[in-house]
Amino acid sequence: MQTFDLICIGGGSGGIATARRAAEYGANVAVIESGRLGGTCVNVGCVPKKLFWYAANTAEALRDAPRFFADVPEKMPFRWDAFKEARDAYIARLNGIYETNLGKSGVTLIRGFACFERADTVRVGDDLYRAPHIVIATGGQPTVPDHIEGASLGKTSDDFFALERQPQRAVIVGGGYIACEIAGVLQALGTACDIVIRGERLLRAHDADIAETLAEAMGAQGIRIHRGAQVARVAENGAALAVTLDNGETLAADFLLWALGRRANTANLNLAAAGIAARDNGEIPVDAWQNTNVPGIYAIGDITGAAELTPVAIAAGRRLAARLFNHQPEAHLDYENIPTVMFTHPPIGVVGL
Repeated sequence: MQTFDLICIGGGSGGIATARRAAEYGANVAVIESGRLGGTCVNVGCVPKKLFWYAANTAEALRDAPRFFADVPEKMPFRWDAFKEARDAYIARLNGIYETNLGKSGVTLIRGFACFERADTVRVGDDLYRAPHIVIATGGQPTVPDHIEGASLGKTSDDFFALERQPQRAVIVGGGYIACEIAGVLQALGTACDIVIRGERLLRAHDADIAETLAEAMGAQGIRIHRGAQVARVAENGAALAVTLDNGETLAADFLLWALGRRANTANLNLAAAGIAARDNGEIPVDAWQNTNVPGIYAIGDITGAAELTPVAIAAGRRLAARLFNHQPEAHLDYENIPTVMFTHPPIGVVGL
């Protein structure tokens, strides 16, 4: 059995930041990851989203160009396939950089899926690894409703970034930042979008004036917002989908996106073997120092239910490493007044609201 000072389960931004900082302090560290390094942010979140946002922002600028320039072409179709190829190559390069940096920091990368054997030991395949300190940083994944007929015909944000062709008409279910960001991108690039929300306004976690300002802007862009509605069923209609709402309206689309929230990636970690407490939704509660209920086991990032932002996971992990391996017993992240940005059209930045 191989032994380390620290094992980080999850090779996303939070796990890698924790591991590299701990290694800088002299700890013998391992990161366990079964997929692509960089986690949600690099592969199916922040990075590809921002590249899409830049493309959409350019499309909007081109539409305004005739106000300032002569002989601007009337149509400049977006090259979805070329964009995807370049974006995927860029992300693959980032995956490689993450792996290289782990090596430079002296962190051992273990490929595979980890689950707990006991409080100080995890299993990866046939191999066991032990450490007095284990950090769970496995992130989250998008949810798909299981009570709606035909729900499996829809896609998630992960699937969106894998699309080979641009949809002509999209129905997006949900009113959070992911729904609003993707709707803004698609509409700007030429896809007609409908958003379906069960409440009366977008971005319920934010101030009403911010939400309504965004809704007005989205309406002006041509996005249709269906308020107080829910999807009743989804059916195939030739090459398209028929999305029927509970108010009787049916929307046609060739792309249906479920943007109804995310859930913690903890179901297959065998938390019970280590005695780790978890909420019904899979989140792992922690105290101000990222401690779980089991001494020596910590959780950071989206799985804690705190601010689900990449810089937050990175900051929390680095402070945890300082507390454990650099004689800083009071090091912890202050979760008050964390700024955040939504890459909508127009973009929104908030702090303290």
